[in-house]
Amino acid sequence: MLDKLKAILYKLLSMIPVVREFARLVEEKRNIRAASPYGYTPLGSLLKEYRTPLPRHERLVIFPEIASWQTSKGEVIPVYEDYNRRGTDYQLAGFWNLQTKQGIKVFEIRDEITPKNQICTLEQTEVYMKALENFMEDMKKPERTREKHSAYRAYDADYERSR
Repeated sequence: MLDKLKAILYKLLSMIPVVREFARLVEEKRNIRAASPYGYTPLGSLLKEYRTPLPRHERLVIFPEIASWQTSKGEVIPVYEDYNRRGTDYQLAGFWNLQTKQGIKVFEIRDEITPKNQICTLEQTEVYMKALENFMEDMKKPERTREKHSAYRAYDADYERSR
């Protein structure tokens, strides 16, 4: 089970440079060209995989799993217009509040979309992976070893007196 989780987490960690590129383009309010004449770019492949159309909006898409920002309006993700309808060219159209499910215009939170306000990054997965490895290693230890740890030891009056 641990090996399967590690494989998933390592896949996510390998995407960190592409996620950083996406975040930089959002923070600079730039359009995204996701394909070249030779096929999808690495960023384009990521966007293609995580693309989610906004309900009731034909050409507007969001990428909630990639990155979000904490602003005065709440946690927001960028909304892009797929203006050629092929998933190869995106233009920043606004932001989407994840709590209220409402759109926000770019100029309303322009100054708040910065690296220091970014949340939900894949870089956090490395920390989670190490914690998970430690937890799984602790679970593999024999029961008597775990019993010596104060969190696992049953209450013993003699032990308490000897302390």
